[in-house]
Amino acid sequence: MNFKLPYSLQSLYCAFVRLIIEYGSTLWDPYTSSDSFQLEQVLHKFLNLASFCLKIEHQPYDYSTILYHLKLCSFSGRRVLANFNLLIKLVK
Repeated sequence: MNFKLPYSLQSLYCAFVRLIIEYGSTLWDPYTSSDSFQLEQVLHKFLNLASFCLKIEHQPYDYSTILYHLKLCSFSGRRVLANFNLLIKLVK
């Protein structure tokens, strides 16, 4: 892969991976830790690839540096925000 710009990797990830995984997440929000872990594994595989392509140094199993560099957040954090936004819309 010849991706050297963080924005290009971030755009591809958001367009093809995150869009599919988060579709309807407020309806099927995983409530078991094993389901959440499987979803986070998809993100971790992408972050490993991004750290290799962009030469981002990080500690093993600590993806916070890569998330910060790409301006992304975890699936669980995004699901919490989506559920919160849905609750606010329902109340209004």
